[in-house]
Amino acid sequence: MQDWRGSSVRADLGQRDDGLVSVAPLLDRCDGRLVDLIDQPAANEAMSALRGAETIGRPLGSPRLPRPTRDPDGGRSETGKARAEAGSK
Repeated sequence: MQDWRGSSVRADLGQRDDGLVSVAPLLDRCDGRLVDLIDQPAANEAMSALRGAETIGRPLGSPRLPRPTRDPDGGRSETGKARAEAGSK
């Protein structure tokens, strides 16, 4: 937590809203046992998905989630694969 001042972990572990985060949704998902959730080893499949997404420039999520149509800089929002394919045409 020391290195990530903007993290919600401090509020979540303390089970208190801190003005930036509401802890109830997360605590409800883990039955109030956040430490148990954090302490579990990550599944290889989940870690592979996270590592694979480190360079795509957008958050992970279900393909059903809406995706922005524009990047913050105003350019078209597309994956690295789509950019590579567009550049090879």
